[in-house]
Amino acid sequence: VKMEAVRKTEVYRRHSEALGFAQFSKDTGLDTRTDVWELLVVFEPSGWVAMARGKFSPGFGGLEPRMLEGAPRTFYKGYTIIGDERASTVFVNSSTALAGAGAAVRSLLDRRSASRGIPPALEQQIRNIPPGAGIWIASAARFGGLPIALEGNWANLNRIVGSIQAGWLAVDLSNGVEVSARGSCATEQDARGLHDAMRGLIGLGRLTTPASQSELLRLYDSIQVGRREREVTLSAVVPPELVDRGIGYIRPLMIR
Repeated sequence: VKMEAVRKTEVYRRHSEALGFAQFSKDTGLDTRTDVWELLVVFEPSGWVAMARGKFSPGFGGLEPRMLEGAPRTFYKGYTIIGDERASTVFVNSSTALAGAGAAVRSLLDRRSASRGIPPALEQQIRNIPPGAGIWIASAARFGGLPIALEGNWANLNRIVGSIQAGWLAVDLSNGVEVSARGSCATEQDARGLHDAMRGLIGLGRLTTPASQSELLRLYDSIQVGRREREVTLSAVVPPELVDRGIGYIRPLMIR
């Protein structure tokens, strides 16, 4: 997440809580409203971990971040880890912080001196991401599913996303919400199934939407799904006037 760019958008100013930034700040003590410039979140078997660049001088040098006052402290390999196994934060220096599940944070500290850079397969996916994206995600391995739980027909999204072998998704918030994504499947048959499932989910959502909710119908109409051999693409452009309505419709579908 390019926080400096995202914070300047109207979508962030109006919907930072719905985008999950408020909860992240509460869990980690890293204030995404002011302190963080860039945020990189990595999902791996030991859990999630976020690497943040910013101005952390108030929380560095033994001073607890305001949101983590009273949290337990653990001394680990020369670093002070603040928090517990669910959520921990460590300040590597005055401009770099790590946050995440306790096991994941310790694992990253263990490997800090052994980093060999971005794996080539992952770097290839990242190169395809549009430069204007303020928020993006990329993977060179099978997607395990979304990091949120969904209800109803939308719960099928986890099954759909789980069939993707590698890919990326980018979100540009500079003028409304513009989404683009590309996923690769193991076979053309898998890609065809993914393509048809995505189109079916969109069609079902449209059919079950009351005619009185014309804004939601416009949202569904903005989503375009395509396929070429083993690759499936998705794009959607939501104009600013529809963003408020769209977030209002989507939020009740999510299980916090």
